[in-house]
Amino acid sequence: MQMRRAAAAVTGIGLLAVMHASPPIAQGRSDVRIAFQTENGLARLEVFSGPDAFVVDPHALRFTVRAYRGFRPDPTAPAQPIHVEVGPSVAVPNAGTRPAYRIAIAVASPPRPGMYELSADALPGFARTANGDELPARRFLNAGIGAIVAWWPDERGGDPGLRDVRARFANRAVHGYGNGNIPLQCPNWATAVGPAGVRIGAVVREVGHAEVLQPGTTWGGDVGPQFLAFDPLALRVVGGPAPPQLPSPLPALVPCDFTLHFADPWHVDTSITTAAPPRLPMGKGFAVRPGTSRDEVVWRYGYPNEFGTAASLRAENEWRYLSPTPFSWSVTFEHDRVVHVDPPGELR
Repeated sequence: MQMRRAAAAVTGIGLLAVMHASPPIAQGRSDVRIAFQTENGLARLEVFSGPDAFVVDPHALRFTVRAYRGFRPDPTAPAQPIHVEVGPSVAVPNAGTRPAYRIAIAVASPPRPGMYELSADALPGFARTANGDELPARRFLNAGIGAIVAWWPDERGGDPGLRDVRARFANRAVHGYGNGNIPLQCPNWATAVGPAGVRIGAVVREVGHAEVLQPGTTWGGDVGPQFLAFDPLALRVVGGPAPPQLPSPLPALVPCDFTLHFADPWHVDTSITTAAPPRLPMGKGFAVRPGTSRDEVVWRYGYPNEFGTAASLRAENEWRYLSPTPFSWSVTFEHDRVVHVDPPGELR
């Protein structure tokens, strides 16, 4: 769930060996990209450019937040400065032909609870080539480059969000929307459990931590919006699968304790449930067609990768599912039944 820019290779049925990678290289790039990331629950920036050497000054960064109206951008909301502490720039080891730097960040004065656009704006002198030429910064909100959607939970009054999720999910079996799948990730490998689900033990809020997550049921991919969840909910998985056995001479994969991270109840309820998945008929071709119920769409493919509660998403007439080209698709509902489908395309 965490944004780790992973490249995955199949190592068995439903098993993935995950190798962390950086954003893709662009030859001859004359700008820099500032990517919001997290590692071990701590927020950081990764600054990268093209193959040529460059230097950065972390103190030439300014951070702002722009409030959302519920789960949607508010075009009338002004950008407000926010106090973010920055660490020194550290060269990324083994960066190969593409130099990059990592900068630890910590929000010293969080805004009021809710959703925001958090921006890291480069001031003059932030990034320069070895010859001293200025490198402007580009931004791509959905990918968390230069700016990212951020969520701060309301923990006042005894943290009602935590109490709600703990009461409904602690010590219970849970299942994922979208064919029942729930991805589980260790630092250097990952897997996914199917309709059998997993059992949740403790439910806590990791105060002082942050995770880059995705809405809906877009588990762990780079497609669809990403967001930075501060003080996320952590659902501890009891048990979980062992790592796959890799052939010699590859090193053995190390087991870990799995945790599912979510922003708050709205995020949990569009991803997992304690209800057992229904038995759905198997058929040829794309399973969604006119007459399919909204519930079946959710069980088969999950909620769309957009921000909102389950109730607010179910009130929408159209759902769009983002995938790499040409596999995106959309569906239109009337009275919770499909009336039109734009199915995913095919590779030619």
